Amino acid sequence: MDDGIVEAFLPPLPKKKSRGGSGDHRRARVDVQLDGGKSMFIKRPYLAYGTAKTVSLVERAVSTYKGRHAKSPKVLIGNMSKRGGGKLKPHLSHRHGVDIDVGYVMLGESLSTTRFEGINQDTLDARKTWDLVKSFLDTGEVRYIFMDYALQKTLYEHAQSIGMSEDELDELFQYPRGRGRSHGIIRHWRSHKNHFHVRFEG
Repeated sequence: MDDGIVEAFLPPLPKKKSRGGSGDHRRARVDVQLDGGKSMFIKRPYLAYGTAKTVSLVERAVSTYKGRHAKSPKVLIGNMSKRGGGKLKPHLSHRHGVDIDVGYVMLGESLSTTRFEGINQDTLDARKTWDLVKSFLDTGEVRYIFMDYALQKTLYEHAQSIGMSEDELDELFQYPRGRGRSHGIIRHWRSHKNHFHVRFEG
């Protein structure tokens, strides 16, 4: 399956901790369509809707990444939400316009793919993928990034090799604690070997 996301039998996704208070908790409207322009390849434009904030953050992150890798292929974008939000099968998430699936950056013949494909050590471009992931993290608005645990290890080791401090690594990664541990922004979630999933703060 192209997206590799059949999550019906998975445990519930982590929920945002309540901060208390009695403010207005109405959700933002899911009515802004992401325009990939020259920087993104959007697989299903009719499922590329988000809140205005989410779309702006995605555009900012991709712009930052492309500023460093201008000659790289377009960033591959999978599902966000349908217009207006709501259930989007087979996903458990993608309902509120704050989730987006993003392709890993690949090497060799797979570099310009327009499909989510399986990744291994021979096809993953760890340097560019980390730059892409970090561009999302640097928005300061990412709640979680879900990716396969083995790929976490690869990106962790790359980030470590370029001088990221142990404190920063500890804050960002679930690895090396184990895929079941509730720690870090970057966490394991099954069926994320061919793309990573960004969830922004609502």
